Amino acid sequence: KIDYQLQMEIKDKHFTGSNEFYELLNDTSNTLFPNKNPVRADFTFKVNNVPVPFQAWLVVQIDSINGNKHCFSRSSLNWIKLNYNNDKEYTYSVVTPSLPNKYKCIKAFLWNIKSEPIDLTFTSLKLYQMHGKGINYVAPIYY
Repeated sequence: KIDYQLQMEIKDKHFTGSNEFYELLNDTSNTLFPNKNPVRADFTFKVNNVPVPFQAWLVVQIDSINGNKHCFSRSSLNWIKLNYNNDKEYTYSVVTPSLPNKYKCIKAFLWNIKSEPIDLTFTSLKLYQMHGKGINYVAPIYY
């Protein structure tokens, strides 16, 4: 069984425009998570208007203390659904590998790949630390 401990919630971030990146979180404190266990980020959003298809990714990026990318985990919105222009609220999750001992930053953002005009609201971003037996196990590369 995997348990999820809520570490942070960000609410009601409205984004309009045609920027390539829309940042929800940029944590440089190195104290947001109490241990190295993986993180699940739940992105919940409602759309006023986005392109069809919406070529965008929900991303969690973790940079190690030396500045190298430790993780770039993402969910590709255009692979999940063709048209988001309706009154529904969507929640998609991104899961990271185990965290490094120390990190330079943890970012959560929307990557609007084609920089097309958008109008949407993230009603919440919830960050959970995962707990459970074997949660930090990494399968051998040639398994």
